[in-house]
Amino acid sequence: MPQPKPSDPKLIELATRIRTLMREYDAGGTISLVSKTHGEFAIVFPRWSGISEEPQGIRMRFKKEEQEIAEGAAHFVVSSMQVNEMFVEDFSELFDALRAKNIISFSNLDSRITRSEVSKLPAVHLVPLQD
Repeated sequence: MPQPKPSDPKLIELATRIRTLMREYDAGGTISLVSKTHGEFAIVFPRWSGISEEPQGIRMRFKKEEQEIAEGAAHFVVSSMQVNEMFVEDFSELFDALRAKNIISFSNLDSRITRSEVSKLPAVHLVPLQD
């Protein structure tokens, strides 16, 4: 059986277009796109937050006297955390509903997925439970 490609070109194109718009409007946020077979995920940091993604990881840079940038960073981080917590709760409820009627198995899922492993997201398989 042929191995699936590690990415979906259409999702990559869509994520790139969304990133471009977010940067044009100087807005930050998370991108989570899912097709039937693949996922594409990213965080876009607005310039006003003082946060950037670099080869060494995510960094915050602002001087002690740059209170406005520090407040922007806090606003971006706290808002993003709250929205993502809401999404986790919503998806957990959906997952529990699926699990109530199906056996759910994952391929290649050993632990939490890291940034460098996002292309290794697990395939999910459902087996309906017998009534």
